[in-house]
Amino acid sequence: MIDWLFQYTLDISVIIVIVLLLRNPVRRLLGAHVSYWLWILPVLRLCTPVKFDPPEAIARYLIVPDASNIIPTYSASIQANKAQFEVITLIWIIGISVWGLFKINRSLKLNALLKLDSIQVSMLSLIPAALLQNLNTNIPIRMSPLVTGPLITGLFKPIIYLPRGFSTVYTVQQAQLIIIHELTHHKRHDLWAQLIATILKTVFWFNPLVYFAANKFQQDQELACDHQILKQANTQTRLAYGETLKTSITAFETPNFLTFFNHKHERFIMLAKHRNNTYLTFTGIIFIVVIACLLLTKTGNSMAEDSAINGGILVSLDFNEISLDQIAKLISETTPQTEQLLGLELLRGISVTTKADNVNAFEFLDSLLHDHGFAVSRTDQAWRFTAQ
Repeated sequence: MIDWLFQYTLDISVIIVIVLLLRNPVRRLLGAHVSYWLWILPVLRLCTPVKFDPPEAIARYLIVPDASNIIPTYSASIQANKAQFEVITLIWIIGISVWGLFKINRSLKLNALLKLDSIQVSMLSLIPAALLQNLNTNIPIRMSPLVTGPLITGLFKPIIYLPRGFSTVYTVQQAQLIIIHELTHHKRHDLWAQLIATILKTVFWFNPLVYFAANKFQQDQELACDHQILKQANTQTRLAYGETLKTSITAFETPNFLTFFNHKHERFIMLAKHRNNTYLTFTGIIFIVVIACLLLTKTGNSMAEDSAINGGILVSLDFNEISLDQIAKLISETTPQTEQLLGLELLRGISVTTKADNVNAFEFLDSLLHDHGFAVSRTDQAWRFTAQ
């Protein structure tokens, strides 16, 4: 488990850094929705326990760096004793439990308070049915003095909460845009995406980069929701949307709440750029696929694979009168892509007694063979043993 956690922490951190570097230029060039799609890459990495060969179409036409260490991974076992493993595992589990229980408890309490101190209002009294095409009109709307801004909460039974005096603070058009925004969050399953982000923060609670990325993810989510609403809107609607963003402050920010007034500064900047462009969307899909192929498939050797081929994983050995050819077989099994052992018969009949702690497997074998008058050369497919 600790090996898994260490390896995926490195992988996820590298992918997050790449996404953070790409999100702003991608948003400017291809649109806010494409920038939001980039966040699927860390999740895909968690869902791919092994890296697959890239699709033939990609491999044929895309020149990828040869053994360029695009994603550093970790394949060797962490060298720690049993007690250290148990302490590390215990700390990790305690962190998950405390963080997870805190989030669950906070969400349950807030939902309970909101339901207790709120009154239900009719959606159609606030927004005409003609503006609700392709949106769920069965989501209840409640007004509560506990919220300072509109928000939507609830994974299975969503509810939109509005502040008291909502109809007097906002114009009719502004109120309609706010409600459409929250309904669009539901249509896009954004609350479920927030849940996945919260689970990642819980699992990797010790990684500050994950927390920073979660905030940027929510920002991109709001921008993508704006894009969905405004991609075919006229100038007047965009101006009304901008005026609406200026009128209030942010409401609660928890895993199960999405509020209209988050990340207002960035959304002001993007208001004029949320245009419906099929070409840019198609280009964005291709871009995401290419990036995924670079990050999630085999594109030459990773750092871990290079390390395993060049030095082997770290091992501790204690051999007592073991045949040298058997030692070579055992060590060959610790390195990837070894199919043939050529000249192994030269090592038969030579018994060895040796002991080593935390040594690179192949380096140890190379030294052992040298001491007995032999050498080994390697390729990706075979090892060849020769007499010196």
